[in-house]
Amino acid sequence: MCPNDIGEAVAECWKTLSIRFPLVEVDNFVVMPSHVHGIISIIDTNQHNFNQECDSLPLGKIIAYFKYISTKKINIQRKTPGHRIWQRNYYEHVIRDEEEMSRAREYIETNPLRWALDKYNPNCAI
Repeated sequence: MCPNDIGEAVAECWKTLSIRFPLVEVDNFVVMPSHVHGIISIIDTNQHNFNQECDSLPLGKIIAYFKYISTKKINIQRKTPGHRIWQRNYYEHVIRDEEEMSRAREYIETNPLRWALDKYNPNCAI
């Protein structure tokens, strides 16, 4: 899958999450034509000596920032200020061990191969 300019902007925003949130590590991700899949790891602050302000970092705050900054970039590219890009919510799943992480990474890496069968693909015949 080759992303267009908008897909590139979304990918750039994803990659910078760990700069904005130092307790975040971004892992595999893929920008699809109608959605994004990605893995975010939040560093266990109990094992580090961070100040109290950083001790709680809710996933919702990270996703909200990602949606905000990517929407801003997309609307600048399209010249459509204020246009809504993302749906209201997101799907989350806690990955508990290396086996689950391996499956999640494989799912993300192979997701573009399933685009032809995706219900959001306008060319899908199913």
